[in-house]
Order: sequence, then structure tokens, then C-alpha cells
Amino acid sequence: MIFFICISGILFAVFFFLYWKKKWEDIRDFLISFITGVLFALGLVISGMNRRKKVIGFLTAYSDWDPSLIFVLFSAVILNFILFNVILKGKKQPYFANKYAFTSNTTIDFRLIAGSSIFGIGWGMSGICPGPLFVTFFVYLPHLVIFLACLIPGQLSVVFYDKIAEKIKNRDNDDIETPNVI
Repeated sequence: MIFFICISGILFAVFFFLYWKKKWEDIRDFLISFITGVLFALGLVISGMNRRKKVIGFLTAYSDWDPSLIFVLFSAVILNFILFNVILKGKKQPYFANKYAFTSNTTIDFRLIAGSSIFGIGWGMSGICPGPLFVTFFVYLPHLVIFLACLIPGQLSVVFYDKIAEKIKNRDNDDIETPNVI
């Protein structure tokens, strides 16, 4: 209960600050994000994805395998596929933005494979995904502390990786562009 009171206070403070600054577009985005987050959290709780035993039962392919989360997976994928196509065909511009935000990056590189592998290993070992962990963090508080202790260095490693990769790229470009003068 204390958690929900604190979160409600923080959300109210953010909303009041945005209202005070008259940032109407930010208020709209805040409310849409909040409603979407509540729907996502309800879906996680109703489907049982916030229970470690259920997730581990699904990820373990032994005699006590629990296939019920397949229905969560298929319903999410099928609904997304259908609604995504219906919305794109029916509406050329979104209601609350100038254009749809699609990524143009379709590259499968080392970062994508390594990151998704590490994420999958962590999910399989812990039995809980970050989304459900935050939904029920008051139940899994020790797990959340461990998760955050690993998340923060992981996020920082991406920043350092990008900086190192950029330095290497710049150094290689400088070596190529600088002619040898004798």
C-alpha cells in the first residue's frame, strides 16, 4: 500500500509539473504512457507472467512443463499483427503524432545477438522478466535489487562500448585519410 501511495504521489507531481509548465503535448504523452502501462501491467498479472513458478514452468521443457503461456504469446502476436495492419491501412497518420515512428535499422549485428542472448539467459535463470518484476517488485524486492545492480552496469557498458567503437572508427578513418608525407 505504501508503494502505491508513493507511486501515486510521484505520478501526481509529474502531472502537476507538466500542467504548471503548460506542456500540453507532454501531458498527453504522459497520460497515454500511463494508460498503456496500466493495461500492460494488468495483462501481465492476469496472464500469470508475474509469477516466477509459472514462467519457469513454461521455460523448462521437462515432465512438468506448463504450456499455458503459449496462449499469452500467440494472442499477443496475433492481436498485434492484425491490429497493426488494420491501423496502418485505415489511418495514414497517427492521432497524436505527425508520423508513425518506424525504425529503419534492420541490421542483425553482434550487439543485437549478444544483448538478446544475455537477456534470455537472465530471464531463464531468474524466471522473471523486467516488466513483471517492476509490476510486482514489492513481492520480489531482493530480486529487484539484484536486477538493478546488474542493469545499471549493463546499461553503462553499452555507453562505453559505443564510445570505444566510435573512437576506433574515427582512428581508422584518420589513418585512411591522412596521406604519408615524406
